Amino acid sequence: MIISKLKELRKANKVTEKQLATACGMTVNGLRSIISRNDIKLSTLTKIAEYFNVPITYFFDENMQVTNNVVHNSNGNNIVHGNVSGEGNNIGIGQNEYKKEFEHLKEILALKEEMIEMQRTLIKNLQQGGMH
Repeated sequence: MIISKLKELRKANKVTEKQLATACGMTVNGLRSIISRNDIKLSTLTKIAEYFNVPITYFFDENMQVTNNVVHNSNGNNIVHGNVSGEGNNIGIGQNEYKKEFEHLKEILALKEEMIEMQRTLIKNLQQGGMH
């Protein structure tokens, strides 16, 4: 999902591999390598998110999409980001959008923690000889 989201951002913002690689402090071959292996370090992903002025959650939320330089999240909220191709002004997200995004992230985290607890219970039951 991360790679397809990265390609979507590059296309929407008309950013070349060279522009992105330079902005992230790597070579074009380095960028191509992490894309082909689908293996991006969190620090690199953070640089990419900062470059495109999107929340890092964009890469993990399949419901977030980019159209006309706007990230639409799964809550139906728009998070405006600037045109990073060097044309126009970059527009950061405002405090209300940060609060909404924070609440969304808390919801996702709570669901993940619930799933982890359910998996732990399942594993414990299986180790004890079956489901009860």
